[in-house]
Amino acid sequence: MKMLKTRYLAPCGNAGPRVISNDGAGHCVMVPYDHELSALINHQRSADAWMRKHQPFGIANYVGIYDGDRYFARQAYETAPREAA
Repeated sequence: MKMLKTRYLAPCGNAGPRVISNDGAGHCVMVPYDHELSALINHQRSADAWMRKHQPFGIANYVGIYDGDRYFARQAYETAPREAA
């Protein structure tokens, strides 16, 4: 089981705003921030992108931690891929 944290990164000289997901072990994914969506949905999108890249067969459980610092935590459970019947 892993706990993901997401964080908003403000625009800088060479990159626009983005949200980064990190599991604390060096595995991270950045996605562009979509201003048409809410902050919470942008953070969920980043966590979803992390799951697709690092645990494509995992099951995610949103734990509902979202504070004023724009952090969103999520638990990811590793599972084996299902066999085709």
